[in-house]
Amino acid sequence: KLRQAFGSGLAIFDQYLIEHRLRALPYLAGLDKEELLATAQQLVPVEKAKDEFVVEGGQAPEALFIVESGQVHLHSSEEDSDFSELGEGESFGELAMLTGKPHTRSVQAATDLFLWALPATRFNILAEEYPGIRLALSETIREPLLARDQKRAVERLATMPLFAGLPQDVLQAIGERLLLRHVPSGALVFAEGAPGDALYIIDNGQVEIVSDARSGGFVLARLGADEFFGEMALLSGRPRSSAARTANHTNLWVLYRSDFDDLVNRYPTISLAMSKVLSQRLEEMDRRFTENHLRGLKLLSGLSSSQLEDVGNRLKPSRFAQDETVIRQGEPGDEMYFIESGRARVLREMGSARALVLAELEAGDLFGEMALLTGAPRSATVTALSELNLWILGQADFDELVTAYPNLALAVSRLLSERLRNTDERFLHES
Repeated sequence: KLRQAFGSGLAIFDQYLIEHRLRALPYLAGLDKEELLATAQQLVPVEKAKDEFVVEGGQAPEALFIVESGQVHLHSSEEDSDFSELGEGESFGELAMLTGKPHTRSVQAATDLFLWALPATRFNILAEEYPGIRLALSETIREPLLARDQKRAVERLATMPLFAGLPQDVLQAIGERLLLRHVPSGALVFAEGAPGDALYIIDNGQVEIVSDARSGGFVLARLGADEFFGEMALLSGRPRSSAARTANHTNLWVLYRSDFDDLVNRYPTISLAMSKVLSQRLEEMDRRFTENHLRGLKLLSGLSSSQLEDVGNRLKPSRFAQDETVIRQGEPGDEMYFIESGRARVLREMGSARALVLAELEAGDLFGEMALLTGAPRSATVTALSELNLWILGQADFDELVTAYPNLALAVSRLLSERLRNTDERFLHES
C-alpha cells in the first residue's frame, strides 16, 4: 500500500522487489544489479478480487505479472475445467509479452490478489536500454501454440519434405507438440557444434544460417516466415554443422527431440517418411562428395555432374604405403589410377641398372592409362613417395566411358599429347 501512496521511488521497495521477487524468478536470477533495479522501478501494483480475471485467453498481451500475495488459477482452455495454480512469488504472461501474441490461457484470481505488473509498453522501453532482460526472459520460456497458429503450422508441416504425405491426424499430432519460442534480434538459436535437439519453423522474423558465428560468420542462407531449419540434425542426431542467428526479434515454432521421438513411436508412418528423407539426403550428399572430389582430378574436371556420377560409380578406392610399388614396368595392365591424395614417382628402367625419372605425381594426377589404350605392357614403374590414396578404373569401364562421352575421349587425347611433349623434353634434357 505504501508504494501506491508514495510512488515508485522508494528504495526500500526496489530492494525488496529485487531480492524477494525478481531474483527469485529463475529466468531473471542472472541479471546484474543495474538490470534488476531498472526492472523493479517499472513494476506497478495491481489488485484483483476473488474470481476476477487478470487476463483472458485470446486477450492481447498487456503485462507480465508477479504474484505478491494470493493465488491464481491458470485455465488450460475455455472448454476444459482443468487448471494449474500459482502462488506467491510466481509469474505469468511472460511469453505473450515477448512475442506480442494473445494469451494462450485465462488467469483468474482464486483469492483476493495483489500483483506486480510490468506493462508491455514499459517492458519494450526497458528492453531497448537493457537487451539482456529480453534475452534472459526468452531463454527458458516456452508455451504451446494458439489454436490458430497450430492450424497454420499443420499447413506448413504438410509442405515440408520430412512430413509431406503424412495423414492429417499425424500432422495434427505433430502440430500439438510444437512450442512457441521467442529469440531476440542478434541472438543465437543454436551454435555450430551444438546437439541437434530440435526442428524450427519461423512464425515471424528472420533467421540467418551462418558458419563460425563466434567470429561474425559467413551467412549461408537467410530464412523468413514459414521457412524451416534444423531438421537434418534432428534426424541424424549429429551436432549442428552451422549456427542459426536471428536478424530481428523472431518467434519460432519448435519441435524438440523428446517430443519427436515420442511421436515416431506412436505413429510408424513418421519413421517411414523419415527413412525416405534420410535416404534421399544421404544420396545427395554422396553425389556432392563424389562430384567435389572427382572434379579435382585433371582428366575429369570438364565432365558434367551426371557424367561424373557415372564415373564415380565405376571407381574403386585403394591405398598404398610409402615406397610400395603400384605398377611395375613390363607387366600387363588393365587398370588406370587417379591420385586422391599423396605423391608418386614414375620411373623407366633404361638397362644397365639405369632408371629415368619420368615424373613425380600428386593429388589430381593420373597414371596407367597407356596400357589401357594400347594393350601393351606397362611402360614404367610407379612407386608411392608417401601414403597414397587412389581411385582405380578398370579396362572395361574405361572403354565404355570413352565411347559414351566424347568429351572424355578428347580429354584423354589432350593428356597423352601433353605427356608425349613432356617426355620428349625430358629425353632431350637427359641427352
